[in-house]
Amino acid sequence: MTCRLAGALTQERGSELFKAAAPHLRRGRGVSLDLSGVTRADAVGVSALAALLDLAEGGRGELHMVQLSEAVTAQLDHIPAQPTPSRVVHEGFLSRVGGGAEQLWHSFVAMLVFMADAFFGCLLGIFSSRNRRRGSLWRDALAIGVDALPVVATIGFILGLILAFQGGHLLKDFGTSIYVANLVGKGMVREFAPLMTAIVVAGRSGAAIAAEIGAMKNNEELDALSVTGIEPVRYLVVPKLYAVTVTLPMLSVMCSVVSILGGFVIAVTYLQLGATAYMNQTLQAVGLNDLANCVLKSVVFGWLIVVIGSFMGFRVGRGAEGVGRAATKAVVVSIFAIIFADGIITTLDTLLS
Repeated sequence: MTCRLAGALTQERGSELFKAAAPHLRRGRGVSLDLSGVTRADAVGVSALAALLDLAEGGRGELHMVQLSEAVTAQLDHIPAQPTPSRVVHEGFLSRVGGGAEQLWHSFVAMLVFMADAFFGCLLGIFSSRNRRRGSLWRDALAIGVDALPVVATIGFILGLILAFQGGHLLKDFGTSIYVANLVGKGMVREFAPLMTAIVVAGRSGAAIAAEIGAMKNNEELDALSVTGIEPVRYLVVPKLYAVTVTLPMLSVMCSVVSILGGFVIAVTYLQLGATAYMNQTLQAVGLNDLANCVLKSVVFGWLIVVIGSFMGFRVGRGAEGVGRAATKAVVVSIFAIIFADGIITTLDTLLS
């Protein structure tokens, strides 16, 4: 079907055009509109063209508009529909997988660039206090470390109780209950204490960091910092990296000590071991290399939490929903990265020892 319009495209003419062309589009037929003769068009008349374009975009038929006059072109610029819409193309399984992998790769590269910028800012911050808020390091240390003390201590004590009870119940049958001190001490210091501490901090501080930076982006505070000559990454992220480098190892060591006390309670009450014998066995089992392993893991985990949380905050979408999604992504990705990094460090430590 071909329609040629001339003169003014107003509300009445647009209504007539829609009534004439819409049935053909609904039946899947093609419609061609020659609009070269239109000398005047208003928004109400052109809305009929927009409605016809919506029908065509729905996959029912094809609409072609040829030889557009200047009057029609000026009005069409104000509507989102395209003059020659294409049918919806459904992606296949391989296409979706490839697109997702490509998007994941681009996000990974962007995170590496962001991480390099943050660590470079840390190096510059050692020699210069520019782009640094007064007292920001202490505030971040309190938020990341001190506020997490009760949760980390409680989890560490309960883990020590569980590990000692389960291990002691098995070792008791073989008459080797004393080695529950090795199990609790070495297992918590080398593995469970830094891992559980990092997961707790990721759930608390990782989400908070992403939400804080995301809210600042939505409020255009990051743009304001850039306009005033302040680098947002070095102003917001670097103090958090300094704070987590100090506080997370201390939290992990505290969690280890508390978990050993939890194991001590089970050893003395349930396994009937002497207090002195348990503590001496713990000191023999746990060495400086175990403590160094705990500190190393804690530092790496802390960097991952801050970098991922900040990265998600800088890439947040507009609105409150975007902030919530960024906080959720920060926690999920941080926990995945922590477990993945823990596996790599543990494997390398086992192979090199």
